[in-house]
Amino acid sequence: MYVVVGNKQLNSLPEDMRQAVLEAAAEAQVIGDELFQADTEACKQQLIDKGMEIVTDVNKEEFINAMVPAVKNFLNDEQRDLYERIMNVE
Repeated sequence: MYVVVGNKQLNSLPEDMRQAVLEAAAEAQVIGDELFQADTEACKQQLIDKGMEIVTDVNKEEFINAMVPAVKNFLNDEQRDLYERIMNVE
């Protein structure tokens, strides 16, 4: 769930309405997170029920390094540039 409002529109609201929007957005985020977790768990269980084995003991750094070439292969030039800039942020 995403609550989207421009800064100009949000700042043009009276303080009580601005607070109401921010509170509603925070509540929506909590509900959205709960729904996402429930849906993720349901999908995971469906896969397990169909015979998939879920492996959780993974060397994440090794996995990431192995996947970088595959990920880069599917990015267009603009996405690749953004990816490189993100990865080079310290």
